[in-house]
Amino acid sequence: MQLDHKADLVALAGNDKIVSYENGTLKQYDSMQAYLSKDSVEIGACKDVISLVANQTSFTALTSNGEVWTWGDARYEACLGREVCDESPPAKPHLVEDLLDLPSGPIVKISSGGYATAAVTEAHDLYVWGGRTGQSKLVEGLSGQPIPIDLDGRDFLDVAVGNDHMVALTTDHELFVVGAGGNGQLGTYLDKLEDWKEVKLNLGHGRRMTGIYAGYKTTFVLVEGPGPDDNT
Repeated sequence: MQLDHKADLVALAGNDKIVSYENGTLKQYDSMQAYLSKDSVEIGACKDVISLVANQTSFTALTSNGEVWTWGDARYEACLGREVCDESPPAKPHLVEDLLDLPSGPIVKISSGGYATAAVTEAHDLYVWGGRTGQSKLVEGLSGQPIPIDLDGRDFLDVAVGNDHMVALTTDHELFVVGAGGNGQLGTYLDKLEDWKEVKLNLGHGRRMTGIYAGYKTTFVLVEGPGPDDNT
């Protein structure tokens, strides 16, 4: 089926809701059918959105100046990472004020999955927030307020959040994983990790990890360097 949507960015949540960013406006669709038929509701204007992600119940937008905006299902308030009140209702995009004026600079990368969201700052700090009542915490201390992740003072280059696992890449190109691993998404033989663990991959001489991505129960690693048959 051919689509003639001209959205700059599109994100699909686990509850089947879709949000698109078009010409400075965020539009929300209740289902894929609504998206295909262009049956949307404008949920707010947001200037210069450069990244739009979703998890099971919420959406997160990142602007070019490092602001983080969230909205979603009121029943999962922790996934929003901000206070919910009459002035900042859950269903409308509002700033995550705890991520403003951070000592390590503005947010430059966001990732979301399951019931958690993560963000990396300009100076390579990592923050996470989220959680669901009755579900074990993906990382220690996970809550509705963004918390920093400290792995012995390491700086972070990238982060990716799957349905129930999270991976982080340091500026020294080390890969750390946490969460569920029953489908091999942690790169180990372990079914679950409650604490962060480094995973060492045999990439070959001169190669290193430069980016990561997490799917529902998968992990992808971007590697740069000479190919296996390159002897130069």
